[in-house]
Amino acid sequence: MTHRLALALVILVAAILAGCGGARVPDWTTDGYSNLEAFKERYLAGRDGPAEANWRKAVEAIRMSGDMEVLGRAYLTRFAVLTACLEKFDDQPYREIEEIQPTPENRAFHRFLTGELPAVDDRNLPDPYRGMLKALRDGNGEAVNLEAGRIQDPLSRLIAVGVAVRMGQGDNEPLLKTGLAEASRNGWKRVVLAYMERLRSLYEKRGNAAEAEKTRKTLEILKREIPS
Repeated sequence: MTHRLALALVILVAAILAGCGGARVPDWTTDGYSNLEAFKERYLAGRDGPAEANWRKAVEAIRMSGDMEVLGRAYLTRFAVLTACLEKFDDQPYREIEEIQPTPENRAFHRFLTGELPAVDDRNLPDPYRGMLKALRDGNGEAVNLEAGRIQDPLSRLIAVGVAVRMGQGDNEPLLKTGLAEASRNGWKRVVLAYMERLRSLYEKRGNAAEAEKTRKTLEILKREIPS
């Protein structure tokens, strides 16, 4: 994800110090970062059990530091992954952290994810999402599609598409197909299924029975248990 965690910077600085003065890299930084990365990949692939185990380990590691800014970004990472999967999330844990340790960058990304677009300070929003923010504020569906296509990082693109769907672009077929194509390229099965379900519902809503049935059958095959 282009929205790099402060945690990654901590690891980088620690590594530089280690090279210059022999300081060790704290365990919480490597444990927290590696488990967050594993959580992302496993959740997107639909591996719920291992993903949740990684999430708990990541939070446990970060709590050891007492760094509320990094803990807030860990929660934002989880919310962003759920947004990419077109899923809802309970942001109360993050809001409690923000009340204690307000951070402009964290606040901007959180408000973007929740769709509180008027409250987003675009100067503090990661670069890849600024074009999408403007397109959504303008309510321009074509611009939304264009901005989604401009984002290079696969997960960042899906996060932006997920926010757009949350903000009323759920009937935007080209946008849904952009999300599906990105998820398919990366083998993120949970996301593939989520977008196909959206497309199936859209085809049914529009009375396109042939496409709806084709999508339904595809979903059935993808969800089917593999025989032993």
